[in-house]
Amino acid sequence: EPLKTAGDMTITATATDSRGYVGTTSITINVLDYTKPKINIFTAERSDASGTVSESGGSLKVNYDVDYTSLNGANEVSTNIKYKKKDETDYTSVSLSDLVGSKVLADAVDINYTYDVLLEVSDSFNTTTVSTIISTAFTLLDFNASGKGMAIGKVSEEPDKVEIALPLKFKD
Repeated sequence: EPLKTAGDMTITATATDSRGYVGTTSITINVLDYTKPKINIFTAERSDASGTVSESGGSLKVNYDVDYTSLNGANEVSTNIKYKKKDETDYTSVSLSDLVGSKVLADAVDINYTYDVLLEVSDSFNTTTVSTIISTAFTLLDFNASGKGMAIGKVSEEPDKVEIALPLKFKD
């Protein structure tokens, strides 16, 4: 049964042999408090290479804040940003050295594609992940290369479709 509380706990073991002799021993252990890694803040936006947020930027700026339980230095942690084009399967992974901060991945994202972006924090026992989507760069109107699609407020990624990335308002 898992331990449900932290602190000093006494564990007692009793053994009885075939003659009926009983042996008992007890030890006290210190159980450390543990919680899964936690992501407090995660944002991802297009930016220019210097980190200035820009809807038409080809760089990726992430802000993050994560926590984990160190278990007196016995628990190791790793934090990674992972990103990929929406239609791809393999992520590019970038290791983060700090638990709190901001990172600019210069020229990491093509303006013509939507990206899935993940923040993943792992310790020796668990992994916590949060994801977001980064849309194509902003453009008021874009026609698909197939000649059979268009987009409003973004780059057209889908042939035979109209994509709209701006709020709609219909006149009363």
